[in-house]
Amino acid sequence: MLREFNGFGQITKEYQAIDGAVSIYSPYVEYQYAATAAGSRLATIIYPSGYSLDYNYDGGTGSDISRLTSIPDASGTLESYNYLGTAIVVTRNRPVIGGGLTYIKQGLESTGDAGDQYTGLDRFGRVVDQRWLNGSGTATDRLKYGYDQQSNRTYKENLRNATQSEGCGPTICPDYAAILCVSRLGISLVGTLTFSNLLSTR
Repeated sequence: MLREFNGFGQITKEYQAIDGAVSIYSPYVEYQYAATAAGSRLATIIYPSGYSLDYNYDGGTGSDISRLTSIPDASGTLESYNYLGTAIVVTRNRPVIGGGLTYIKQGLESTGDAGDQYTGLDRFGRVVDQRWLNGSGTATDRLKYGYDQQSNRTYKENLRNATQSEGCGPTICPDYAAILCVSRLGISLVGTLTFSNLLSTR
């Protein structure tokens, strides 16, 4: 792999060779940036085939702080973003295929732990309900997470396929707290979650 950089240390070209030594004649991915006055932020990625992706930072705060708002290609917007505050993504919309990720309550659901519409986040800003929707608003993937008092994740509950949930269980680490099992040892059970196989919940 061979890389070129601009004066700001940003990568401008990345060459890769499938066979043999890489050189400036090898296929490359090109990275283009906005003018210095606009923050020299990433504007376009061009692949060896000529396919390109643009990076938009539309209007107001998004432009002022170089916060990404959408990624389009020639066919239209592939993904766009909505934020809570300056940096927390609460929706990822995919207009071309429909649907996307949301942390916002749906329909008549009750408010979340923080008392607002962002049911996917708790009062500390941790992800507790991650929901991917299709174009009709039906969840195609939905994961719920629990944490201990030190914000270490103690379980992942798969609402679409309960048998693929994960948690720290006493059969694996009966003498350790969940923080030690999951966060330090990286050990967890895979299967349907019950109170009997969880050492700790959020």
